Amino acid sequence: MLVSVLEEHDAETAERRGVALDAATGGEVWSHSVAHAGEATLHNGRLVLAGGDDWKGSVALDARTGALQWEESPGGDGPEFDMSTAEVLDDDSLLVLDRDRAPWALSLDTGEAERYDVEERRIGSVQLSADLAVVRVETPTESGVDPMTLVFARP
Repeated sequence: MLVSVLEEHDAETAERRGVALDAATGGEVWSHSVAHAGEATLHNGRLVLAGGDDWKGSVALDARTGALQWEESPGGDGPEFDMSTAEVLDDDSLLVLDRDRAPWALSLDTGEAERYDVEERRIGSVQLSADLAVVRVETPTESGVDPMTLVFARP
């Protein structure tokens, strides 16, 4: 089975669809539409969409069936709490950034959220590999933004 995310071209809803296709026939196995969806991540049988219906922070679907597993909106509902990106941290958790680029860790099993305290810093991009996380961090200053890159190694 092939699982993919298709972007519909509806500027009003920014709708995206998670779609599973039969690898042998190309036929659609399931489809699940989510309005206001951002990045998608496929991991351990789950398709997680950053963003979601009614401005939910993240939505997780079962990759085999398309069934909704959980929705989580850390910090509240509304456009200001919509998540813009999702990256797998490990087998148990996902890193998501809210619209203010504050980092949250979500449980892949339940969607339970925990916010990371980064003081006044904003997270830019996050790149992950098996052993390293490379994080661009921006700190607001009087003259603008002071960017830096942090590299974390997994013990």
